[in-house]
Amino acid sequence: MEEFRYDMPWHKEDSPELIENQLYREVGTKHILYGKPVKAIARRQDRDDFIFYIEELKKFAIVHLTWAQRHLQDEYYPSTKLFKNTHEVQKKIDRDIKEWIELENTPFNETVGFVEGKRRIIIVGASSGIGREMAKQYALEGNLVGVTGRRTELLEELRNSFSGRIIYSAFDVTAGNSIEHIKELVQRLNGLDILIYSSGIGELSKGLDWEIDKLTLETNVIGFIEIANWSFNYFLNQGHGSMAVISSIAANRGNSWAPAYSASKAFQSNYFEALAIKANKMKKAIGITCIEPGFVDTKMAKGNKRFWLVPLEKAARQIISGIKKKKQKVYVSKRWWLVARLMRLTPFWLYKKIG
Repeated sequence: MEEFRYDMPWHKEDSPELIENQLYREVGTKHILYGKPVKAIARRQDRDDFIFYIEELKKFAIVHLTWAQRHLQDEYYPSTKLFKNTHEVQKKIDRDIKEWIELENTPFNETVGFVEGKRRIIIVGASSGIGREMAKQYALEGNLVGVTGRRTELLEELRNSFSGRIIYSAFDVTAGNSIEHIKELVQRLNGLDILIYSSGIGELSKGLDWEIDKLTLETNVIGFIEIANWSFNYFLNQGHGSMAVISSIAANRGNSWAPAYSASKAFQSNYFEALAIKANKMKKAIGITCIEPGFVDTKMAKGNKRFWLVPLEKAARQIISGIKKKKQKVYVSKRWWLVARLMRLTPFWLYKKIG
């Protein structure tokens, strides 16, 4: 097989067997690489992208590993792009080398499009939905935005739409290495003013499916608290900053259709309320904002009895406004506070008929 020409950020893979085993661990039955022997060739240093050769397909693939310890059971994850031959792969490597050199020679706070006095923001979970729309609106204001998600191609598309204002790091919040990626983004942003946790799982579990519950816990609780804990301490040491979580109106009561989801959102809301109290007692100027949306027009809004459906752009605007004002609780839209109050006041004998 022809050898590739490498330079930063690409290099030859030193532990191919380890990487191959990780790919086999992640690839589910719906994925194009399922059951196909692969050979790990190279690694991109600044993100978990790897070049594999697939003998059965006679093709190369660049795969973004998430380091999950389970089959992802999705045709899209881990994110994979196929290449017909070595020439196509080399062109991709050469483009990445060129971008790396340009990035190294251009400090991010001096890139085209930055407006002085704006914020440096990280949005965890911005490849789609509310997080993606917020990234767009923040970038249009001239802020510098670091975005994360699992699908590299969607993050690249977002970055390319706002050249000089958006950077990304593709990773899975359930992999246990989120802080490494967040620190790397903070370094590239030359600081951090706002961190928003928008990553989330919201699948219905009518039959109390353990796999759904487990993934919900790993994403909405473990992945969330890992980043929230680090962020609070970062802003504490810095002396200022703001952090926000996209929780849900479902946090207010249990829900038989998605028990783990409503419980995980209650965890997020309560944890952020506790952080707000902690920041106040410590007399620190840290904004702690919990967002509890009702139905927003995204793929996460499931169910056939949706009402007061909030347009995505409007939802993002209201959330950004609430974070700017450092509100402790924001309902989206604002009238959803009434639903939250009714949910909390409804006695169990009545709520159990609808919950």
